[in-house]
Amino acid sequence: MGVRHKEIPVKVNAWVDEGIVPLVEALNAWPDLMTIDSCQGGDGKPAYVHFRFQGVPSDTPKRVHALARALGGEQNTGCQYTITVEYWGSSNPLARIEVAPADVKTLARAMGSRVPVARSA
Repeated sequence: MGVRHKEIPVKVNAWVDEGIVPLVEALNAWPDLMTIDSCQGGDGKPAYVHFRFQGVPSDTPKRVHALARALGGEQNTGCQYTITVEYWGSSNPLARIEVAPADVKTLARAMGSRVPVARSA
């Protein structure tokens, strides 16, 4: 096994569907969170973003739970959404947040107002 180096987050540019940009940006503002894949939805399908947290894969459900608690329910965000954790074989789990395409901006605003302060190293 090679030498392990400390990794730090660096935000990069990526091409994403125009309609999902606000939610991708809001998620990327959260510390130790990296967005992986997204779609703005449409034709009866929800908008979604797949994301992952830095750190131990087994901590992902706990971190997703903390994110969901920070957001609160529909009364706090102004819209319905779901957050799930997906395991594909033995790979690191991915989280997925889904919302109606018409509610992307509403959820992004709610998420942006609840970004926790990054922990110092």
